[in-house]
Amino acid sequence: VSISRRSVPRTRFARSRERIGASRWLSEGSGGEASSPPAPKAPPAIKKYVGPFSGVTLRLKRVSVFTALTGCVGMPALLFLHTGTVPAAGQAAVSGTALCAAVGSTVLLNYCVSPYVHSILQVGEGDGATYEAVTANLMGMRVTTSFDLAAVQPPTGTRPFCNFVAAGVPMYVHPELVNDKAF
Repeated sequence: VSISRRSVPRTRFARSRERIGASRWLSEGSGGEASSPPAPKAPPAIKKYVGPFSGVTLRLKRVSVFTALTGCVGMPALLFLHTGTVPAAGQAAVSGTALCAAVGSTVLLNYCVSPYVHSILQVGEGDGATYEAVTANLMGMRVTTSFDLAAVQPPTGTRPFCNFVAAGVPMYVHPELVNDKAF
């Protein structure tokens, strides 16, 4: 039993894609010239540390920012839309207190949790190796800080959850999870 397929006509898009793909300016070589050799590959990064609470801290930050923004928008809107027997000064006091609590908790959480290191990668080998520590900013986006082991300093001040400073950035790792003695 043979099944024949009906040929599908080529569309204008398919023809133009073929024409562009075959054009000279998109081809890899350029008319008989020798192509340049490929760039040398960077040495692979070796993962030295993974923070066990990285997912939890990212989720906490994102929820906290969301509730702070909701409070910043929602409390003034409720204050404006509310009509009732409560005087305006009382409404403003309650709204201000809720607003301070929403924003203050987000700022405090960010201050305490921003040094938390999600992962550390070793780039290169031997004495020329550098390290990349991944932390998160206020919005939960990843921030990568590169540093040498010689640049690592003990913490200064009384910042919570900070057990070393690298490249001027306070960082926290779980000391019991660091396997490398040189690190």
